Amino acid sequence: MIANALKAFFYFPQVVNDWTARMVALQVVIWTSIFLWFEVWWIVPLLAIGFWLRVGFGPRYSPAAKIASKVLVPRLHREEKPIAGAPKRFAQFIGAFLTTSATLSIPLGFPGSVRLLMSILLFFAFLEAAFGFCAGCTLYRALSRWGLFQPEICVDCVLKIEHSHTGSH
Repeated sequence: MIANALKAFFYFPQVVNDWTARMVALQVVIWTSIFLWFEVWWIVPLLAIGFWLRVGFGPRYSPAAKIASKVLVPRLHREEKPIAGAPKRFAQFIGAFLTTSATLSIPLGFPGSVRLLMSILLFFAFLEAAFGFCAGCTLYRALSRWGLFQPEICVDCVLKIEHSHTGSH
């Protein structure tokens, strides 16, 4: 019972909308660019918090995910593009690692490290936002082939199961 409660608390969807993920990445690009251009240091820990919220709870408590799904994606007028959630969660973990490392480097007096880590983040977030290329997802797939992660779920299979449980088609 406790395990089920914890699983529900730390829920991450098995299927996510690729357009939402790209719009979250666009927000990361914008905030990271502001940090790199103007050296607004408080942006770095805020980005870290956002990544950890998405890693731990999926899009439920992430302001960036809410803005993406409720404001930006509807304005795109694009049809939903379902993709597997596990690789996206792994990509969010990489972002959390980079921004947390950058955050810890600030009080230690390593501004060059902060800028390097945030530049790496900017590069990969830009690839996701502009071209839909998720480097973390690509790494996840490679690690899955090597047996380090479970293989990606079949998105169509999950959607069929979800529709059968909700009674919609």
